[in-house]
Amino acid sequence: MTNSEPNAMQWITHYEPRPSHAAGAAAAFVRACQTGLEQGPPQLVMVFASAAVRFMLADLVATVYQEFGEGVTVLGCTGAGLVANAREHEQTDGIVWMAGYLPDVGVVPFWISPAEARSRSPAEWQTALSLRPEQQPAFVLLSDLFSVDGQALANALDQAFPGCPKIGGVASSGQTPGSNRLICDRQIERTGAVGVALWGDLRMVPFIAQGARPVGPILEVTQASGGSILGLD
Repeated sequence: MTNSEPNAMQWITHYEPRPSHAAGAAAAFVRACQTGLEQGPPQLVMVFASAAVRFMLADLVATVYQEFGEGVTVLGCTGAGLVANAREHEQTDGIVWMAGYLPDVGVVPFWISPAEARSRSPAEWQTALSLRPEQQPAFVLLSDLFSVDGQALANALDQAFPGCPKIGGVASSGQTPGSNRLICDRQIERTGAVGVALWGDLRMVPFIAQGARPVGPILEVTQASGGSILGLD
């Protein structure tokens, strides 16, 4: 999404299919930012990569900082399915980049270990992020399903920041503990959860999207057994 109004928030999404090396993939993303972000460089970059690309992540992140400086925050994870520009990409290798120019918005990234995720109190969350509920931060959370209970993490943040929106999901593509990757700035982690708190001049409106479109007419299920549909009308 772009907006040509002076100093307006802008977002771009870039999909890089089957990248052969980190330098080329990062260069294509940088060009997309230079073209799509008319107001200036991004303050937040989000990276979602297929399993085969996880070995490039450190180099990709290093290039982002080389191009945009230390003022940018990088967040992301591996994923079995990727979505970009209204299209879903599954069973293929690639990278989805999202970049946001966010004027008058504070960006607070964090990584939390599995042990901390289970034990951190509401007051400790507020201290760790240097934020208070009255600042009304909005959260994006990405967790490793093998090491962190994502729902419990969201519940803990609800206690620390009641009434503040929290969206996100779980890192996928890995089939065993330690096989997923989580990105928080220059950190590439295999466990825990990463996130970013956004506060200031923004409004986040959460919604649920399945990544699928309805096909055919609306039908009523007339017979079923467990999760199997036996009859339609």
